[in-house]
Amino acid sequence: MSLRLMKLLVFATASVRIVTAFRAGRSGVINSSCHRARKNNLGRSFYTFPNYQSLSPSDSTSTIQESPVSVFDNVLSPSCCKELTSEALYNIGPEVYRRDQGSASPQDVLIESLLSGLGFNKTREVEWWGRSTYKSVEAHRDVDEEAATARGERRYPTHSLVVYLDIEEEMRAPTCVWVPDKTADGIGKSALVSVPAVPGRMLVFSGELLHAVPCPTLSWLDSNVAAAGRAGGMRRVLVLNLWDDYAPEDEEEEWEEEWDD
Repeated sequence: MSLRLMKLLVFATASVRIVTAFRAGRSGVINSSCHRARKNNLGRSFYTFPNYQSLSPSDSTSTIQESPVSVFDNVLSPSCCKELTSEALYNIGPEVYRRDQGSASPQDVLIESLLSGLGFNKTREVEWWGRSTYKSVEAHRDVDEEAATARGERRYPTHSLVVYLDIEEEMRAPTCVWVPDKTADGIGKSALVSVPAVPGRMLVFSGELLHAVPCPTLSWLDSNVAAAGRAGGMRRVLVLNLWDDYAPEDEEEEWEEEWDD
């Protein structure tokens, strides 16, 4: 991975390496609050964010795009997270952002800022949604279900992003990503990367990778913890799937029932 891990906790379990990134990546990406700008001729309010700050020379955008998993801290300042989760601006979709139609909401502008900063110039459409509470999400891949059903085509987003906005104090609530070892002798040597939820953090990973959210945090390691744990704490996140061509069009009720990070 191209990111620089400042602290790692590595567990050896069977043939899988579980790597927990407590703090990682570049910081200070969007460091000011969002603010309302002008209205266009359709009467819709536009919002702007400060420019996505440049990454360090060692973290080139090409390297980020090729890395299976990257983590960035302080992507949003506390004030910006607060505004995005305020009653006036909070929105968890689901929606599709189409770059050729421009930005008309705080979420649209945030998405465009992230795409520009990460160098995802080929991305044309982004399907995005959010979650407000902590709950278990089984391991899955995000896939175009219509293409799979109608044509038997496995169509994945190029990348998936998770932006953590507001997390209940002392809650870890990680997103876990399985990263296969693609070397010739890499059978059974895949890595499980566990990224705790931290306000202002952004997780970027290849769109075809399996990912999940264990709830409680240690439920996969201890059945007693799983039985005694609780769900429902505050975990406000935005999830983005990037598509170089077109985003799937799903019925709203399907999004509400099935989609998560």
